[in-house]
Amino acid sequence: MARDWYVRQGADIYGPYPSARVKSLALEGRITPDAELANAPGGPWHPATSVRGLVFAVTPPAALETPAAVEAWPGPAPEKKPQLSAVDRMAQEQPALFGCLFLLVLVVGCGVFVSQVLPETAEGFERKDNRLLAVICAQSHIKEMLRAPRTAKWPGAMSGVDLQTHAVKLKDGTYAVESWVDAQNGFGALIRTHYAVRLRLRHDGSSVVISAEFLK
Repeated sequence: MARDWYVRQGADIYGPYPSARVKSLALEGRITPDAELANAPGGPWHPATSVRGLVFAVTPPAALETPAAVEAWPGPAPEKKPQLSAVDRMAQEQPALFGCLFLLVLVVGCGVFVSQVLPETAEGFERKDNRLLAVICAQSHIKEMLRAPRTAKWPGAMSGVDLQTHAVKLKDGTYAVESWVDAQNGFGALIRTHYAVRLRLRHDGSSVVISAEFLK
C-alpha cells in the first residue's frame, strides 16, 4: 500500500492521501468499509475492504476533511487561550482608555513634582546655608589660576578641616571664601598659597566669580 490514494464515499471524492494517512483515517472511522479507493481521481475504484492493511474503526464514521480532489491538510491543534481576569479583558478591549489613563497619571505626577519640588528649590536656595558649595566653587576657580593645577591639594575632612568655616555669607547674598591650597610652583616646589574669592551662587549649582586673588 505504498502509494497515494483517493477516497470515494457516496458522491464525494477526497484526496490524494498517502498510505499512512489512509490507514489513520480508517482507524479514526473517517473511511468506512463501504468506501471505495483508487490511485487516480478517475478510478478504477476498489472496495475499501479489499485494500490490504486497512483496519476499520467500530465507532460511527466522521466526515473527511475536504470534499474535493485535493486534501486540505489539517494544521496544528488550536492554541488554548489562558483565562483572563476582568481587568486584563478590559485592558485588551479598551487599550486606548488604559493608555489615556496612564498618560493622565504621568502628567499629573510630573505636574506635582514641578509645582512642589522645583519652585521650592529655586526660591529656597538663597535662604539655605551653601557655604560648602561656595568653597568648592572657589577651589574650582583658583585651580585654573595655578601653575600646576594637577598638583593641587586642598584642605578638607581628611586633614581635620571644616571647609564651611572658610566661607562667609554676606548680606547681599554673595559668599566670601578665604582658604589655602598646596601646589607646585614654577620650580616644582610644593608651597602653600592662601587665596580669597568672592562669588555668587546660582540655584543650579554654578557660580559667578566677582573677584579672586592670591594673598601674600
